[in-house]
Amino acid sequence: MLQKAIGSVGVLALAAGVVTSACMAETGTESGTEARETPAATEAKAAAPAASEAKAAAAEELPLLDAVPENELPPGFDESRGFTEYRLRDGHRVAIISAMSAREPEALPAEAGRQTQALSSVTVLPSQDTWARRTPAATTDFGKSCELRVNNILIANANEYNLALLKFPIPTVVTCGTILSAKLLLKTAQNPSTGATLVVFPHRITQPWVPGVTGAAGCASCGVTSGVAAAFGLPPFTVLNAPVPVKDRCTTYSWDITPMVAGGAGWCSAPGTNHGVLMAGRNGVVTVSFHSSESLVAADRPRLVITY
Repeated sequence: MLQKAIGSVGVLALAAGVVTSACMAETGTESGTEARETPAATEAKAAAPAASEAKAAAAEELPLLDAVPENELPPGFDESRGFTEYRLRDGHRVAIISAMSAREPEALPAEAGRQTQALSSVTVLPSQDTWARRTPAATTDFGKSCELRVNNILIANANEYNLALLKFPIPTVVTCGTILSAKLLLKTAQNPSTGATLVVFPHRITQPWVPGVTGAAGCASCGVTSGVAAAFGLPPFTVLNAPVPVKDRCTTYSWDITPMVAGGAGWCSAPGTNHGVLMAGRNGVVTVSFHSSESLVAADRPRLVITY
């Protein structure tokens, strides 16, 4: 049976009024004597069953109406039923076929079951942070500075490389196997200068490190400076391909470091691998200053947001 969706229903014409029957020729007297079949009538009678079958077959191939006539849907029409037989005002009988009943149930997203549960998140502040300066002469850091300074560490002729190091503890309330994301948030201070961009990458630190105890200097809402440096042993690190272009001062930027935090080798499941994250530029020529955990304004400090 043909079916066509019209809005949410399809309408199939069942009959168009009168069904005609095969003709039989009869002869007789006006006085009502017995009727006598002629040879032609006999042939017609014999052919009648075949003609009836042909008409019945034709009646089953029912034309489909192009649209539901205005105001013709029966009161209380139930779209969830397969079909409803109904008579239009012009005498036609129709079957109103619900397109809804023929639909396949839509597949739910794989995460649908997970979304029925409320998500949890926790914000973590650094347990330690610093920024380091590496020159041909020495490597030093500024562990008590309100500043975390970074520049492009891939420029071959740079006189100094600036790198920021941060370590975040993972709270015990976090269910490691259900971590959805881990976002590192840093806020810029007075740098970069207008129009300049530094593409900053997170890097996974692979050995322990200890920040120095010097470097304190100016701390303002959108301006930070560093003081005296101290000797520092820069740990090895590997790059995580999750760069973010940094170009605006006094702006918070976010990096997705989920691979460092979640998974079998992540900080959550394997705390012994948690040596922190190193932030450094790998494209651009500008220097960027981020706020550190020493900043006077809590909202300016670095933070890690874990959603699980």
